[in-house]
Amino acid sequence: MNESEIRKNLSSDNLGILKQSLAFINERLLLERSRSEKAEKRATVLLAVTGILSGFIVHFAKFIGLPESNNTFLLSIFFIGAIFFVLKSGLYAIRALWALKGNELSPHLSFDIQKLTELDAIREETIWKIWEYYQLLPVGNERLYWTNKSQRNTIGAIVAFTFTGALWFVQKTNEFSAPFILCLFIAFFMAITVIFLDFFSERFGKLWHFH
Repeated sequence: MNESEIRKNLSSDNLGILKQSLAFINERLLLERSRSEKAEKRATVLLAVTGILSGFIVHFAKFIGLPESNNTFLLSIFFIGAIFFVLKSGLYAIRALWALKGNELSPHLSFDIQKLTELDAIREETIWKIWEYYQLLPVGNERLYWTNKSQRNTIGAIVAFTFTGALWFVQKTNEFSAPFILCLFIAFFMAITVIFLDFFSERFGKLWHFH
């Protein structure tokens, strides 16, 4: 919504109503800034977690050098899946942090309303704060969008690394040998999960929806 549309719709000449409108938009601006800042902090934490998970790539890489077997193939599946999850998580966290700040009001608005009546000054301030809200809203939405994508891929990486470690432990302590058909099924499932995790989560997962 642009400034002229806001001015057209903010038509009341009642001082009390305008003050109530200003108080409301001040509250919404505060909440929107807080939402955007929280998303930015979450993205920063997720980027740090991604860095830690990257260290596990070096740690688990040595498992790929085990003697050729179905278990080695299965380990490779989880390991490669974890790598893709880590890469996606880091990329999405960076995208969240790179979101534009958005246009904000200049302090010069205080000078512009000096010669206005109280009613007109409050109307002018309300108009431009509503404008600022609509400038900040897409920034917060974008940050949350990429942060959620980073978060779910971080969880995917943790799960994949957990299975990698668990399988390695089982192989070291037992004579377990995974059937080849099971390996193929898991490879297919992992590929689908890595590629379509975000799509299915956003379309069908209530956990990632904000109301």
